[in-house]
Amino acid sequence: MAESMKGLKRTHRCAELSAANVGEKVTIMGWVQKNRNKGGLVFVDVRDRSGIIQVVFEEGKSEAALIEKAAKLRAEYVVAIVGTVAKRSGAVNDHLATGEIEVLPEELRILSESETPPFHIEENSKTKEEVRLKYRYLDLRSLRPDPEDRPRQVVDAVHGKPAVTDYTVLHYDSGRTFISFIPKTGRTHQLRVHSAHPLGLNAPIVGDELYGRKADRLYLHAEYLGFIHPVSGVYMEIEKESGFDDLL
Repeated sequence: MAESMKGLKRTHRCAELSAANVGEKVTIMGWVQKNRNKGGLVFVDVRDRSGIIQVVFEEGKSEAALIEKAAKLRAEYVVAIVGTVAKRSGAVNDHLATGEIEVLPEELRILSESETPPFHIEENSKTKEEVRLKYRYLDLRSLRPDPEDRPRQVVDAVHGKPAVTDYTVLHYDSGRTFISFIPKTGRTHQLRVHSAHPLGLNAPIVGDELYGRKADRLYLHAEYLGFIHPVSGVYMEIEKESGFDDLL
């Protein structure tokens, strides 16, 4: 069950911490990248848009209840951690900007749970190609605006924001593929990127002159919208058929 953030305020992003912060009490928030349980010693890599930092739950330094809770963390859980920055007790990781330090926690809150992804979403992943293709929308989660070519967006695993899309192929007709997109993060522009990008469907939406070729219109239609009204608090639903069947 998700815990409240009440009373917490992030003091630093993960990769903002360095040896200069050793001894400081900090609050970090982010996603669990990896969790390694060594029995009485749990290493948790926490990730945000800035990078990754290691959090160490260890017998004698952390309460038993805290270690037990940390051992249950899974990849992509969203957590908030309050603790003290310390020099790494083990080997320095030269591949991380925060490789000299770790956080010794005194409080852990699970802000959101998540299903375990089919593979770790990271650069240079050794996951088999067929698995990556099956879940390829996971590879395109991080998008950001292209400052040199707005309003285009680019995939950026470090600085991008989460952009998750699921999809279903409905049918094929006359060389065109009809697809149902289900955006998980609520960004409409991400559908255009996920469709056109080589690691996505590698096929721009018909009429998308930004990523493909211009047509009489952009053939992307919002068939269903569901949202909570910001004033009334009432959940609202809007449905309208695309009319694309007329193209068949």
